Amino acid sequence: MRGARVTLVVLGAVMLLCGGWWLLTRQDLPQLISVLVWLAAVVVVHDGLLSAASAVRHRLRRRSGTLREPDESAS
Repeated sequence: MRGARVTLVVLGAVMLLCGGWWLLTRQDLPQLISVLVWLAAVVVVHDGLLSAASAVRHRLRRRSGTLREPDESAS
């Protein structure tokens, strides 16, 4: 299992580096700027909207009593 995990990590790193290299060498400047704007928007949407919505949902579930606490006798 350890060998498979190391292989997947290395393969993922190689693919990430190849994708980054191809992005930088095959796109012109306006396209790269568009990619950077899109990536910044993804961060804003994730952190600003999804995280806040998740926190509100968690609080509402806790108030309604549907959130189950861990069973203390299970440990």
